[in-house]
Amino acid sequence: MASGEPIPPNVELDLARYELRRAGRVERLEKLPMELLILLAERRGQLVTRAEIVERLWGRDVFVDADAAINTAVRKVRRALGDDPELPQFLETVVGKGYRFVGPIAVIPGAEAAPSVPDHAVHRRALGIAALALLTVAFLVVRGRIGSHGGQAMESVAVLPFENTGGDPDAEYLSDGITESLINRLSRLPHLKVIARASVFRYKGKHPELASVASELGVRAVVSGRVSQRADGFSVAVELMDARENKQLWGATYDRRSSDLVAAHEELAAEVAEKLRLELTPSERKLLAKRDTADPEAYRLYLRGRYLSNERTEAALRKAIEYFQEAIARDPRYALAYSGLADVHSTTATSYNKRVAPREAYSRAKAAALRAVEIDAELSEAHASLGQVLVQFDWDWAGAEREFRRALELNPSNGVALHWRSHCFLALGRFNESGRDAMRALDTDPVSVMLNIHLGEHHHLARQYDLAIEQYRKALELNPNHPNTRPLLALVYEAKGLYSQSIAELEKAAPFWAGTSRVRGPLGRVYGLAGRQAEALKVLRELIRDRARPQYIAADDVAAVYIGLGETDRAFEWLQHACEERATALVNLKVEPAFDGLRGDRRFAELLRCVGLS
Repeated sequence: MASGEPIPPNVELDLARYELRRAGRVERLEKLPMELLILLAERRGQLVTRAEIVERLWGRDVFVDADAAINTAVRKVRRALGDDPELPQFLETVVGKGYRFVGPIAVIPGAEAAPSVPDHAVHRRALGIAALALLTVAFLVVRGRIGSHGGQAMESVAVLPFENTGGDPDAEYLSDGITESLINRLSRLPHLKVIARASVFRYKGKHPELASVASELGVRAVVSGRVSQRADGFSVAVELMDARENKQLWGATYDRRSSDLVAAHEELAAEVAEKLRLELTPSERKLLAKRDTADPEAYRLYLRGRYLSNERTEAALRKAIEYFQEAIARDPRYALAYSGLADVHSTTATSYNKRVAPREAYSRAKAAALRAVEIDAELSEAHASLGQVLVQFDWDWAGAEREFRRALELNPSNGVALHWRSHCFLALGRFNESGRDAMRALDTDPVSVMLNIHLGEHHHLARQYDLAIEQYRKALELNPNHPNTRPLLALVYEAKGLYSQSIAELEKAAPFWAGTSRVRGPLGRVYGLAGRQAEALKVLRELIRDRARPQYIAADDVAAVYIGLGETDRAFEWLQHACEERATALVNLKVEPAFDGLRGDRRFAELLRCVGLS
């Protein structure tokens, strides 16, 4: 090739053949991701909004809840292009808007349409080509050329909560535990999309139509089951369904002794992976069969701990800590139990919670997380646990990013790692990266209330206030009673100067957070900003009084009231106390709009240095 001539693109999109080729090799794409790729390639370099994608792929007059389907299609396009979502070379995500194709691609056009042929006829002709390609794929499936078990592999799955048919409330942890274990094991497979816990547990106790589940979560296959516990063991009935075709792919019943609990979970995961017709490498089979503990009682205690930690109440979190500690006492090398213990300690002290002093909670969380990594350096959950501690307590931003990167190398679908790395990027003001991780986490857990709340927080801290309000309202639709939505929505109203709306949201949230400073600090600040000085002073007196009591009252919440009252010197005095006690609210010091009135003061730069954000 002559010097100076452009290098031909490595990627070709052949419209006549309806195929994508990378380095000469055909990359198989289903119709939806292929149509998405064609649209993006046609508009190369331009932003294509999600609304435009819906109109192109489904039509203007068809109502589709398409978010999950678009996310899945994007993921498949990226995989076919060999694109890394961490460092995209082809497909750029514009958070909250859509996508932009930015990479080199050669588009080979199909046959030209005659000038007299209207646009809609051209579109039908393109669909005809697509249909022919799909018929070819269907023929190969029948001939057994696609998939290792005589059918097309199911690349996405949702594991619905297994039903506790025995009716014993004390056995609920077992049915939930089997569900969660299956989700966690399958999510270790890098090319399988597995919907995370929060989204599927919305269906607990319900019997939804599989087609609606598949549409809402953006999956092809659905696993469901029933668990009954006996004195000497348990029974599990499981079914795998192709949700699109509404047909059973596989079903089985397992009757096992209590001592076989660990082995039964391993066997169940291996069976489901096989019936999904996945082509597994030896290393992936090893990951699937990885045994975290050989002690069935330790495993049972771990399941109880996870079950309670998901309830998030103060009493449940205390009991979860006990169960994890008992599991570790039985098996001191149970890395997953150490990771669970670290997560519970962290939860008690986050800025979402504020029930335990950070120095007390995070010293214990860090010790447990470090032990988990020491025991099993290949455990994704352990690195995610440690990364969360490094963000929330150590303020070690580079170290946290390193731990999250390792967690995602080990399990690209680790939603906890994506969620907390997004927090890390937010604190650093790296909004594009934060938004990308928030959307990736939602792709695996699309109706998780916490992840929808977090996307709202991303918009808030990126000063996209209207998008934040819209996102928080979406979270409230998912769960009107979630205790974290209204306090965060109130912050957005405050930033927009809508003080009455902010106060209304905080007052609605206050009963759940009675006894903590979680809501009282922001409420006192907004009272002050709204000119309701007497009410602000009342809140301030109560917080200072309660600081002398055993309960934890965060220093930053006292500072918040002084900010609202305009007493800058006193606000900085209490923010310094907050820095000394490692208050978790200072994580967002660099980007939180509530601190804007202090940024011009030289003392603010000192606070930023304290948090490692200068």
